[in-house]
Amino acid sequence: MTRPRWIVSAFIVWHLTCVVIAALPTDTWQPRETPATPVWVAFAGPFNALTRMMDGLTWAVTAPIVDFRRALDKAVGTPAGWYVGMTGLAQSWAMFSNPPQYDRYWRVRYYIEAPGGRPWMATELIGPSHREDQVRLFQSYRDSYRDKAFEIAFDGFVKRRKASAIEPGARPEDLPDDLAPIGRYFARHFAARLRDGERIIRTEIWVGTVANKKPGEPVDAAVAIERRAALLGYTEGPVEERLSVRPYPPYHGLETEGDIEWLLEYYEQS
Repeated sequence: MTRPRWIVSAFIVWHLTCVVIAALPTDTWQPRETPATPVWVAFAGPFNALTRMMDGLTWAVTAPIVDFRRALDKAVGTPAGWYVGMTGLAQSWAMFSNPPQYDRYWRVRYYIEAPGGRPWMATELIGPSHREDQVRLFQSYRDSYRDKAFEIAFDGFVKRRKASAIEPGARPEDLPDDLAPIGRYFARHFAARLRDGERIIRTEIWVGTVANKKPGEPVDAAVAIERRAALLGYTEGPVEERLSVRPYPPYHGLETEGDIEWLLEYYEQS
């Protein structure tokens, strides 16, 4: 083979090795204790026996795999870990076993300066991508990637933000820039509809959270209607406020709409 092919082949082997190391279990699965089965469960005996057999087989297979993983870790574990982390291969699949116990909403607020006139503001809902009161089919699957991109950016933002930055006087330069592309993208789209001479002087990203009800916990109908009314207000486009423009909120300021708690997570100002 030519030299470039040797290099490409070596890279493919290295990449696959790192993927295998990251996928292998790091601890053995111990056989679980099978609880006593009620006598009224028909055919419980055979199913319990099959469960115990599969648990034992899983434990027997996992133990040597764990030993193999530990041997690989000693050999190339450190550089492989760096590679997996830098390339984003080390993703958590906890979303399938431990889904979020909250509803997440995203909105962007713009402050607009008008020539010779008073400033005004507008707020638009940018997430989730689809309305919750309508049937969501194939298009929602495609647009869910945008919602996922928001969550990934927000996760990185929270991890990189220093605790000392969460104060009312925090400046944009004190904050990570993970959310900056989101605000700038929607600000460009909104700016396209402005009149000549108008310009956006401040862009804010607000993240709203509503905790899910526990099983059996009653739902406050009045609060649910208030939330729905607030969300429906955004469906026709950005909500403009021209007569009364509120002052700039402090960083991490809180606003509520129904049971949605909005926090100002990021902003840019010219």
